[in-house]
Amino acid sequence: MAAGSMGHETTSRRALLASALGAAAALGAEALSRPGSVSAHDPDDVALGAPNVATNTTKISNTTNSNSAFWGENTSGGLGVYGTSDANNGVRGTSGSGAGMLGWSTAGNTGVQGFSGPSGVPTSPAKTGVYGYASQDTAAVGTLGESNVGTGVQGASLTGIGVAGLATTTGSSPSAFGVYGRSSSTAGVGVGARSQGNSTGVLAISGTGTFPAAKPKTAIYGIATQDSTAKGVWGQTTSGRAIQGTASSGYAGYFAGKVYTTKFYELTEIAVPASAGTSKARIFLRDNGAGKTQLCVIFHTGAIQPLATQP
Repeated sequence: MAAGSMGHETTSRRALLASALGAAAALGAEALSRPGSVSAHDPDDVALGAPNVATNTTKISNTTNSNSAFWGENTSGGLGVYGTSDANNGVRGTSGSGAGMLGWSTAGNTGVQGFSGPSGVPTSPAKTGVYGYASQDTAAVGTLGESNVGTGVQGASLTGIGVAGLATTTGSSPSAFGVYGRSSSTAGVGVGARSQGNSTGVLAISGTGTFPAAKPKTAIYGIATQDSTAKGVWGQTTSGRAIQGTASSGYAGYFAGKVYTTKFYELTEIAVPASAGTSKARIFLRDNGAGKTQLCVIFHTGAIQPLATQP
């Protein structure tokens, strides 16, 4: 082969190789400039904006830090998270150290609202931590607290009211309870109240007036000032004791005012009591030593004056 032919063949091969390399580079650049192909949706993935059907629990875990494992947010007036169940809890929260379920209204509304009924969710009240509502019938309970050994419902306030019960007579109901407590134990208490600051344990007022100042060291303080038929405290029984007072050294009953009865005063024989203080006297029954009951009065000087002796 002539020397000129060999040179021409070498040049052609070099040109062909350069052309091939250029084509490959162009294809690579085009591939980089094109978006990658999208694979088909995996049926095991959660699809956004569409219903998802599962036969087992979908769990999202965060084992790295204290951030939330799941966050649902709606900024257009809808619900952040919505849970339903035909035969179990719609939403359940559990915690090993914090609150099992936390509801927080940053706009000053209701933190947690519970409603029992088929429809007609009531408007949540303002500035309320927990609001329970049920109005199906007379057995409906808005909020129920229950404990086997502890406290079913506890209310505490530093300066306000620990628990407030309000009721209005409506519909065909002849009466309503503001607060109702019940205990089925022979040693239980239906409603318990305590003032740890040595004030009034229970303050009850009849009427629309303002509450009076609490009395110091008083278990129950009842007040009614409407008219002459008002009763501060009313006790009633068929054959027992409507009101009973017991005192070891003080007064079982003390009245700073007139005392009136529609029946009688009944006394029993006792040993001669100690004399009363200055300007005071005590009336009592004693055995006169001959088996006769004697009505007597003892003055502060210790002198005893028989008033009547059993015939």
